[in-house]
Amino acid sequence: MSIESDADLAGMFDTTDFAVPATWISKDGGPGVSLSVIPMRPEEPFDLGASRGKGTVSACIIPRYALSAPPVRGDLIAFLDQGFVMESVEADSVAGTFTARLRRQ
Repeated sequence: MSIESDADLAGMFDTTDFAVPATWISKDGGPGVSLSVIPMRPEEPFDLGASRGKGTVSACIIPRYALSAPPVRGDLIAFLDQGFVMESVEADSVAGTFTARLRRQ
């Protein structure tokens, strides 16, 4: 089932349900954009090898209507009192969303 409109999608991102307030900042700078995101899962550990470091990764779902341009690797997003860097972003044209894999700052 596809999302019919941005208004349909907005209901999913109401912060009284699953969504949380967030702020997105382009990797190129500029003002932050307030939006709602849906955190997808708890942080998971990852290991890039001894010379590349360790950390944690998380993910969130971002509605397409919330941003004027698609999010990209290197963009910043903050929610639940945590700051993250976008490691990868996948578009879902049927749902009208982006899924961002995140690394905590």
